[in-house]
Amino acid sequence: MFSKKEFSKEKGIKMLITYDLYHTYGFYHKDIAKIFGYAPTTIGYWLNSMKKIGHLKDFKKIVSDQKETTFEIAKNYLLNN
Repeated sequence: MFSKKEFSKEKGIKMLITYDLYHTYGFYHKDIAKIFGYAPTTIGYWLNSMKKIGHLKDFKKIVSDQKETTFEIAKNYLLNN
């Protein structure tokens, strides 16, 4: 079940940014893992769990609310690597 509350915490925000980095910017699991300090398998788990809710309008809205943060993370990563 989808809960907006889950994505308001630090881990949830990282999951949203992960979803956007992967789907919008085409980042690989290993690159996202390096950004957040997690294992690539964790990133894969997050992406698989969000696959079930990725089509929901409310989910797309909260992902789009993180667009600016995601862009800054992507830009910084690409400039420094």
